[in-house]
Amino acid sequence: MKKTLEIFISSSLDYVIEHNNIIDVEQTNNWKLKPIIDGLKKAKFKPVPWWNTIGVFHEGTTFLANLISASKKYDGGIFVLGDDSKNESTGKKGIPNLNVLLEAGMFYASKGIKRTLFIVDGNSTNIQIPSDTFGYEVPKLSDDNLPERIRNFFSSSSEPEGAKFDKTTFYISDEISKNIKERNYKNWKTKAQYIGNESVRIWDKIERSDSYKINVAQLTRFQKRIIDQKKVDFKNIDNIVSFGCGNGFTDNKFLKKLIRINDTICYIPIDINPMMAFYASKNIDPTTRMPFAIIDDFEEEVDHIKNIINGRINEIGENNFFMMLGVTFSNLEGIELDFFNKVNAWMDPNDYFLIDVSLNNDNDLVSMKDAVKDDHYKKLLYNSLIKSGRINAHKLIDDIDFVTENIENTTIKSSYTDVDNTEVYCYKYDDEILLISKRYNFDDIKKEIGDSFNLILSEPVESQSRREKAFFLFKL
Repeated sequence: MKKTLEIFISSSLDYVIEHNNIIDVEQTNNWKLKPIIDGLKKAKFKPVPWWNTIGVFHEGTTFLANLISASKKYDGGIFVLGDDSKNESTGKKGIPNLNVLLEAGMFYASKGIKRTLFIVDGNSTNIQIPSDTFGYEVPKLSDDNLPERIRNFFSSSSEPEGAKFDKTTFYISDEISKNIKERNYKNWKTKAQYIGNESVRIWDKIERSDSYKINVAQLTRFQKRIIDQKKVDFKNIDNIVSFGCGNGFTDNKFLKKLIRINDTICYIPIDINPMMAFYASKNIDPTTRMPFAIIDDFEEEVDHIKNIINGRINEIGENNFFMMLGVTFSNLEGIELDFFNKVNAWMDPNDYFLIDVSLNNDNDLVSMKDAVKDDHYKKLLYNSLIKSGRINAHKLIDDIDFVTENIENTTIKSSYTDVDNTEVYCYKYDDEILLISKRYNFDDIKKEIGDSFNLILSEPVESQSRREKAFFLFKL
């Protein structure tokens, strides 16, 4: 079903107050803004006048925060520029209401010029309008064909199906961009699993497997606990920031429940592979706003990621819910404390972070050996060898023997974990480690997280796919 566009209407107070009361729109035929309301209704758009925005302009919330919320929530905005104020230096009128200009600026930044319509009330040559509208014919409130012009403006600005990814901005770190351009992946180590388009296609198939569906069911149950126990007020969360977004399948399950609570939430995927962010953009709910994606190695980089998110704060808001799912945390190359230090740099006091980790199981080694027999996992490891230049592409996959082992050498093991009672498993080829998988003791990893953060909620869960794991929700 095609979504009905919701169009926010902004004007000064003078347009809607009569005898100290809000004008009854239905009973006032000569009301100045009636052509705008009628034009939107005739075009089958939903008018949202500023004085009727209960649920967006919350009590106890700053005016600026409310504007950010409105600019994300609605599909476009109409801003009536009247002869409201006087220039004190010249004594001449012609300056529109400053609040209206501020609201217009927020919508312009969020939706762009094609979803921000200015309408002039009065002589347009006397009213000072924003310079960014030069080159666009600004309609007058008195135009006889105003309803038709409104309909044409927002109809032509409607985006075709599939355009979401086309307009998504990708912020790629200089180092990742250089490696991709020069096809230099020799130092990517275990991150070689994420090189190239073929690895993304393989990951997509893995994430659609039955074992991953079980993992998603565990996640939604934990999410229900968070909501039922009111551990997070998702109405006040602006962004879901996903580290290692994968194909977006798991993230989408999480987002679907959240947009029923807060339909202005933005989704920001972070991944080392641009194509992975593309898959995520296609697999999340189309009503979820994805203003940009960040392509970076979050195991190595802090400043680039933080600068991008903070640099767009006026558009996306400031309260973040970070998450790292699909047991990505258990596959990180470095020790846990190093990563937690990066998390501390990313987060602000109002932010939350959700991770899942793999837990110890007596059958872990057997399970890993069985996994590498699966065609998808074997192809993933094989592809990483080719892309990183470790083997020649002419070498057949059937000629490759992958070794699965538990790393027991304390010196090597200490380079991957600093958490007590953690088992570190790996896949190897020709004595070179291709992939790390850490399995934690629940109480020990819980203590490690609790020592670094304010732990809000935690829970161990047993997987039917023989891979036990745990969820942890924390903040600074």
